[in-house]
Amino acid sequence: MLKRVALVAGLVGALGICAAPAGAQSTNCNKSGQCVFAGGCPMPFGDDGGNTTCNKSAEGCEAKIGGLVAKTVAAVIKCHGKQASAAFKTANGKPTTFDEETCENTAINGPKGFVASAAAAQAKDTTGACGCVGVSTIAGLIGSILDSQNQLVFCDGSTPIDPSGDDTGTFNPADSTGFKAMVKAGTCVSKLVATWEKCHATFAKNVLKNKVDPTDPGNTDEICEGDGDSSNPKGAVEAFQACMTKLAAKGLPACVQVGSPNYNAILATTQTQLDGANGLVYCASPSGAFVQ
Repeated sequence: MLKRVALVAGLVGALGICAAPAGAQSTNCNKSGQCVFAGGCPMPFGDDGGNTTCNKSAEGCEAKIGGLVAKTVAAVIKCHGKQASAAFKTANGKPTTFDEETCENTAINGPKGFVASAAAAQAKDTTGACGCVGVSTIAGLIGSILDSQNQLVFCDGSTPIDPSGDDTGTFNPADSTGFKAMVKAGTCVSKLVATWEKCHATFAKNVLKNKVDPTDPGNTDEICEGDGDSSNPKGAVEAFQACMTKLAAKGLPACVQVGSPNYNAILATTQTQLDGANGLVYCASPSGAFVQ
């Protein structure tokens, strides 16, 4: 699941100053790295937050950070899974401890964590435009959202995963099959987030390469994200549904199976956070030549 501030880019033509050639019908970018004007420069992310850019260096940096968001989400979800496994063993007479906070902090703030890796990506952007990415804000959101929404996956029984209450979620100590399936469901969520971020990156890159027809309402990232039907079997939503359906056959508790309130809440939260806060990642000046 993500907002903020850019630096002056310089070298107008190379960085994509907005141009308005007569009769242009595209909001994509031309080979000179310039926006081709038509109602916006260049194309926004449909109903998502953020905007695309004709600044190739900034776009590559933003896509890299979007991928880091997905990677960090997956790492934090693994931390939760290990924490839950320790609690499950303890509840079944095998006292086990796991420092989830350290695990999570390492994934987000460690030497190779999200903040450091995002800063490294920004440093490689020769134009400085990727400095707008709200790295610290995103870092805070990853931890707080995943901690508070953990109960959407770990929803069985009444034994808390974290007695301190910092992380939400419960399990049934008597149902090892269901518990293992809930842990695996975390992997399904990680893949959902990763695919969603790839959809955003692909759309931004296609605009940069002038491959998007602005007159076609279907040319957005929405088809890639999916809508839960059969229109795009490889869509993020469809793939998530398939992943969770397989787990249902392996004992996944009904509270998080496909169609359950928790399942629907996971999809809604993913869309709200990744689409609504997309501007935290895709924030560079559309033309690459001015500070937002």
